[in-house]
Amino acid sequence: MIQTKVGSNAHEVARFFADQQRKIPFAAVWALTKSAKIAEDAIRSEMRRVLDSPVPWTINSLRTSPATKAKPEATVAYREFGAKGGTPAGVYLRFLEAGGQRRHKRFERALIAAGVMQPSQYAVPARKFAGVDYSGNVPRKMIVRILSQLRAFGEQGYRANLSTDRDKRRASVRRAGEQFFAVSKRRGGLPPGIYRRDARSGKVEMVMAFATRATYRRIFRFYDVGQQAAVEAWPRMLAQGMALYPARAR
Repeated sequence: MIQTKVGSNAHEVARFFADQQRKIPFAAVWALTKSAKIAEDAIRSEMRRVLDSPVPWTINSLRTSPATKAKPEATVAYREFGAKGGTPAGVYLRFLEAGGQRRHKRFERALIAAGVMQPSQYAVPARKFAGVDYSGNVPRKMIVRILSQLRAFGEQGYRANLSTDRDKRRASVRRAGEQFFAVSKRRGGLPPGIYRRDARSGKVEMVMAFATRATYRRIFRFYDVGQQAAVEAWPRMLAQGMALYPARAR
């Protein structure tokens, strides 16, 4: 007589799925955080691609908040504070995402408060000014000297750069060979802006121009790049998280 026995491994299957279910909370939290980190790196790479010589503060302006079991959500966002009291990078990067007119920067608000610049004006580097840094901006130390000579310290943060006696002496030596002055409205052959006069030669050059508009083109895809990178990374990170569970979970 031929007999056929049919067995069941239902208990093993049940244990397998129960084990997988125990892994999911850890794996998901781990994978969410890793995916967000990958998105942050992708956004940073996009910055380098679309921005012209971005400064380190701009490149490092992102932060990832990790996911937790209580809050299974990881986020990538801009840091909400500026370098040495300056403008947070997210302020101007958001304009590159959407485009449009930018807000006044802190040193511009100081110039406006001192009556040096009109509220409708913006200070932008002069086209022919050779003293810009590698990012195309007027160096911060020069802005400090400009505000000092124009008595435009309306915002905290700039004066801190000249807080010690040694720094003040060095600044005095630097200023001895240069004089800054501002032209709010066209005067003679000088359009509105901030100028530097060499105290020895008398040569005058424009450092910053006072423009009536300061707009950004939409060139930075923060959300699109980050979202795509996270979505692509998620399945791979989740699989890695599930594999890591026996060794990492507590």
